[in-house]
Amino acid sequence: MLERPATTAARWNAAHPVGTPVVAYPGCRPEDDQAAERLTTRTRSAASVLGGHTAVVWVDGHSACIALSHVDPDHSARLPALAVACPTCHSAPGQLCTSHSGTRVRRHNVHQTRTAAHNAQTRSTQ
Repeated sequence: MLERPATTAARWNAAHPVGTPVVAYPGCRPEDDQAAERLTTRTRSAASVLGGHTAVVWVDGHSACIALSHVDPDHSARLPALAVACPTCHSAPGQLCTSHSGTRVRRHNVHQTRTAAHNAQTRSTQ
């Protein structure tokens, strides 16, 4: 059963205040089209329901609202270690680390080994 748009918008608003760094896909998601437009931006509104059928949010740098199904929080803005692969859970660069044998995504932090790998890479490029 699909979640009601008002519930989706309320859940988004509870977790993501206006100004949240996001990656938005105005046309289609990259899973559907490799050439999909990708905006690294911030939200400029709270989520709302458009026409009674679609949960949407407005973002900086785009003139129309974007469906929440096409907006992802940009975790790399607060977790710079995501730039490298994780030696512990083997998550690829850009993907969140996982815990419990890959069954649960770590949304608030990364493995210490990933942070160490990122720090080592940063030091080697300076």
